[in-house]
Amino acid sequence: MPANIILSRHFFALAQIYAEGGGIMTQLELMIEIGSESMRIARMYCEGIITLGELKNILGEKKVSLVHQYIKEYVI
Repeated sequence: MPANIILSRHFFALAQIYAEGGGIMTQLELMIEIGSESMRIARMYCEGIITLGELKNILGEKKVSLVHQYIKEYVI
């Protein structure tokens, strides 16, 4: 991966590129993909403050799947 990838104008596609290439998604890439406010909500889920159902209602299925991918790669 190029050292200056952070300067790319295509931030929104980074998580998808990693998912397709089998790479590991970083926290920055997850935040770029789902947004900073959604990251705060995802952190509430990780801390057990809200349930999976509540998370899906707030963020939607696509963002929740990205959060689960990140959790699976880093936490488990």
